Amino acid sequence: MNSKLNSKILFLFIFWCPAFLFAQDAEKALEDIKNLKKVKPIKVTGGFNASAVGYGVNGIASRRAPFAYALNANATVTLFGKVSVPFAINYTNSGITKSGDPLAVLYSILNKTGASPKYKWVTIHVGDRALDFSKYSYSGVRWFGGGVELAPTNGLVKLAMFYGRLNRRTIGDTINGTPIAPAYLRKGFGTKVELGKSKHNVSLILFHAEDDYYPGDIINTKFGISPKENLVLGLKTKNQITKKLDLMVEYTASALTLDKRNLNFEQTGGYNYFNNLKGFFTPLNSTTFNNAYNVIANYKEKYWTVGINYLRVDPTYASLGVLTAKNDIQAYTLNTNTSLFQNKVLLAANVGTEKNNLQNNLAQTMRRYIGSFNVTYTIINNLVLNLNYTNFNHSTSPSVITKKDSVKLVQINQSRGGTLNYSWGKSEFKHSAMMAVTFQESNDIKEFINYQVLQTNKVSNISGSYTVNNQPWQASGTAAILYNQIEAPNVKTISIGPSISLNKKMLEKKLNLVYTTAYLNNTDIAAKSTTLTNKISATYKVNKHHAIKLETSLIKKNTIEGQGQTFSEYQGKIGYDFVF
Repeated sequence: MNSKLNSKILFLFIFWCPAFLFAQDAEKALEDIKNLKKVKPIKVTGGFNASAVGYGVNGIASRRAPFAYALNANATVTLFGKVSVPFAINYTNSGITKSGDPLAVLYSILNKTGASPKYKWVTIHVGDRALDFSKYSYSGVRWFGGGVELAPTNGLVKLAMFYGRLNRRTIGDTINGTPIAPAYLRKGFGTKVELGKSKHNVSLILFHAEDDYYPGDIINTKFGISPKENLVLGLKTKNQITKKLDLMVEYTASALTLDKRNLNFEQTGGYNYFNNLKGFFTPLNSTTFNNAYNVIANYKEKYWTVGINYLRVDPTYASLGVLTAKNDIQAYTLNTNTSLFQNKVLLAANVGTEKNNLQNNLAQTMRRYIGSFNVTYTIINNLVLNLNYTNFNHSTSPSVITKKDSVKLVQINQSRGGTLNYSWGKSEFKHSAMMAVTFQESNDIKEFINYQVLQTNKVSNISGSYTVNNQPWQASGTAAILYNQIEAPNVKTISIGPSISLNKKMLEKKLNLVYTTAYLNNTDIAAKSTTLTNKISATYKVNKHHAIKLETSLIKKNTIEGQGQTFSEYQGKIGYDFVF
């Protein structure tokens, strides 16, 4: 990262942060200083958890290690009742297996540890942290460094900033042990400034990430990856136009250089604001420029609401600050909900369409039609019926038609279901019963003259349960039955069976015992089998600080007819919790 860019980042931190820190709530801060003597200077809260798991199996190969353990600790240090510093450390025996070097393990732990001390509306981020600016600019990518969030309760301006390492440099290894993916050292920074309040506000977003590259890097010679640079500019605004109508508009522009090694500059022609950000970003001939738009409008009345959503993301849109972002999409959706008969009937619907191939340069264009409907009906007190229907259609057709009999493929996914819940009892015993039904179906259709079904997949689920609870006895029990059927080409499986769960608290609620058993009869084209599962757990709370948990489970599968394996699989777990 060049010196001009570093100087601008330093300017942002040095001059913006103090202005927010000391210009707002100054009188209130002085009053808090006077009251420091009345509060405890240091308070530490948190917890520690240790667990160990033993595993064994007969009849098949092991599906996990025979022994594993985990240690987890978290703590929050509060200074003078105002400044909070939380942190957490997680460690398992897999760390020893991977490195074997205690110093390397310690280094790995430190690089995955962070703290976010908070004082009123000021939050400082240090170490391994992540923020969320917007869906298409920066969201969720973790960094190791420093940041600050300033969010005055009644202020008109809010600020969030960070600078840190996004990726650690890794040479990569495909020979020894598990393959390790190579990566350049990537650093980045971001800032988000929000002006206004909840009803009317606008946010300005800037995110920049750059890979550290030098000629002759061994990463280039051994692997086919390239060093990248990315600058993202975002604008997001929310406005409550009237008491009933609100509007959200979001626009994000991303300039992504796919390979920094080729330094030839390409003038994009015409006006491009990325060409005027010298010191922040210089476009090269491998730089792509893409945009993302999202507009959401909602209108609310007393008993009904209607909303529209428009989304468009360019085909090659990408941001190094976003974990996953769907691109090459244009979508329109309409949603509405209403209540009838004094809220006894609730109706909701969502319909829309989306397509890809926005530049019309792909061999095929996919269109997707969306429709979902939901009805909730309170028949009488404590008796509620819910019905739902969902229909998702995918159609794929050639972008360039060359024959009259060109093929068009359509996939229709439908889901229908309902639940019925009833509860009764007001004395010692309270009861509830539930029945649920779900049918899912997907059809692949070939359109020539008439639709021809190529493939159909069906899934059916039917379940029912009854629960009784006795408060004086501190006991409860649930009996259920499940039916599941899957149908596909050359596949048909049916599973049916009951399950029972019992819960009992003892020793003045310090000991909680849970027992669960389930039995399934499985049938498919190749075999018939049964599966029996038993699980017992016990949790004992010694006091408000200490708790011990024991858990054991056994799975037995027996093949009655046809192909399949008969096996027994068991697991035991012990855990200890400490809270302070």
